[in-house]
Amino acid sequence: MADEVDEELQQRLASHSDYFNSLVRLVPAKFYLPDNEEEKSGKFYKNRKKNAPKQAVKEATRKAKKRRLDPNHAKSVVDLQEEEASGKKSSDKSESEDESDNNDEGFSVEKVPSGKIGDLRARLHERIQLLQGKRKTSSFKKHQERPKKKAKSEIKIEKKKFSEISHFKKDQNDNISSQSAGNKVVNDKGEVVFSKFDFMERNKKAKHGGKARDYKKLLAKAENRKKKFEELKGKDAGKAREVQERRAWKSALEKAEGMKVKDDPKLLKKTLKRQEKQKQKSRMQWKDRKEQQQKQMEEGQKMRQKHLKERAESKKKKGKGKGKKHRPGF
Repeated sequence: MADEVDEELQQRLASHSDYFNSLVRLVPAKFYLPDNEEEKSGKFYKNRKKNAPKQAVKEATRKAKKRRLDPNHAKSVVDLQEEEASGKKSSDKSESEDESDNNDEGFSVEKVPSGKIGDLRARLHERIQLLQGKRKTSSFKKHQERPKKKAKSEIKIEKKKFSEISHFKKDQNDNISSQSAGNKVVNDKGEVVFSKFDFMERNKKAKHGGKARDYKKLLAKAENRKKKFEELKGKDAGKAREVQERRAWKSALEKAEGMKVKDDPKLLKKTLKRQEKQKQKSRMQWKDRKEQQQKQMEEGQKMRQKHLKERAESKKKKGKGKGKKHRPGF
């Protein structure tokens, strides 16, 4: 009786297993079984396709596609699982055989006396302490020498900069002295050479020409000069011509040096008018700004007073509202 029950149970289990296997076979293997991530993320897996010849890659993909579409070669999920299980069994068997072979091989261990072990331990301990002491002293020395090296390197850099600056200044002074000594206004024949004027003295004055100018004083000076020139022209025309030429030479030299010559009364008057307009404009802007600020301050004060008043009234109302609570019906 018991044998019949066991046989019936086995038959039922086998039928269930066949049914589930048939369902699993309907699922493609690539969606059911996980990919071998270890193989894909291996060290030598990347660039395998890139380094392979193009023709070989094309041929391999074509064959794989053909094999995948061929129903005779297509493997179901159950077949792949059975292959994997059989492969694991064979590998486990080979490993067990290797272990048994290794266990069969005999090896002898030389016995060390207990006294020698103690000596070896003591020597090892001494060696470790010696190495630790050397490491500490070397690191301490390096820590002490580091700021000294840094200070020395900084001193070297400063000395190098100072020497470069001093050499540059020396070369500049030598060039200036050679130019001043070599430049001659008159040549051997006594003729004036216009390309060899010495502008060194004038360049010193030109450095201070960037300051703000008083155009009123310049206008007064130009008008006074013009008045004197007119008087000299009436008395001595030749001398007036010499003065005019000298003044023209002077203005030409100043312009060549890059200075702005302000000796024309008409232009000076225009500049003064423009300055006065600019001052008037800025004065008006400043006045408007002050008025705007005053207005904003007054509005702010009014708003503050209003808020204070409203707060006081709200406090009064709250104080009046509090009283005895009346019960209904009394």
